[in-house]
Amino acid sequence: MTAEIMTDVPSLVLRLLNQEDTEELSLLVDNNREHLRRWMPWLDGAKSPSDQLKFVQGCSACAAAGTAFHYAVLG
Repeated sequence: MTAEIMTDVPSLVLRLLNQEDTEELSLLVDNNREHLRRWMPWLDGAKSPSDQLKFVQGCSACAAAGTAFHYAVLG
């Protein structure tokens, strides 16, 4: 598991989601809910920051188990 992946674009980094991302993820999802719904089937189940925290914790567990990897796009 690679926590960060550097890209060919110096200002763009992929990083595994972690609990520190929960608040910002929740705000971004809420502000873009209508647009994101099409690509994110979990969206309607995530209505609060605590829902986002559960999602991120699940992502972390999957990464630790090596079964799935959810990255944040940082730029």
